[in-house]
Amino acid sequence: MATYLITLSDIQALKPISSNVNEIKALKPFILEAQEFDLRPFLGDAFYLALIDDFNASPSLSTYSDLFNGVTYVYNSDTYQHDGLKAMLVYYSYARYLNNSQSIVTPNGVVSKLNNNSERISEKELARLVNQATSGAKVYENRVYDYLLRNNSTYTLWECYTKTKRTGGLRLTSIRKNK
Repeated sequence: MATYLITLSDIQALKPISSNVNEIKALKPFILEAQEFDLRPFLGDAFYLALIDDFNASPSLSTYSDLFNGVTYVYNSDTYQHDGLKAMLVYYSYARYLNNSQSIVTPNGVVSKLNNNSERISEKELARLVNQATSGAKVYENRVYDYLLRNNSTYTLWECYTKTKRTGGLRLTSIRKNK
């Protein structure tokens, strides 16, 4: 059985989303996608599974509460705030939900539903909202990254600080002229 780390009410705390959204059908698939495709690669498999185990434990989040919910912390005499994996997941889930909110998969194919009291927003406006949510998720992700980097002795399962991130493309190490 899948573990959902956030709920509709968690999203509503940070983003405008209707209480009438069917959480099971319309929202949970995107929460799970955000966990699997955004959070899991960020943390690494072992750390992700340890977080899930801690979330499901009783009491919940006894080990990773500060990481999940956020905390104010001191590093090198400076005070920092990170809003936790929860905020990051809210924004990634919301972006995934928005990106798919204007269509419904039916036995007859993908359709869009309208009623007499609604008007569909433009693709450009939808793309802007998705980009805005994704950008917010990246801000939270960067704060969590800094928190983990500054506290890597506490979070020994975190793999990212030991890996070199490569973004693809060409890497030029030196250019020499032939003489």
